[in-house]
Amino acid sequence: LTLPRLGGVLNPNLEAVAALNPEMIILPGPASTDKLASFAARIGIQTVDGYMDNLATLDSGIIRIGDALGCPAEAEALRAGITQQLDAI
Repeated sequence: LTLPRLGGVLNPNLEAVAALNPEMIILPGPASTDKLASFAARIGIQTVDGYMDNLATLDSGIIRIGDALGCPAEAEALRAGITQQLDAI
């Protein structure tokens, strides 16, 4: 399986992203959020903030992405499982 190259976080290839005709873009972080978010808004693609750089943002990010994908129960189960594993350490 060869995945298409879409550029980097700092320099996403917006034309390549558009060519994939995505239903949603999960924004990877603050460095690219403005460029990708404004691009997605211009062409009508839903976005969700997927930035997770510590345990608190990991927790909320999982829930945000799960809600956006329409699978909140699965996201909560994943979040709870990670929390349980971390608590066991």
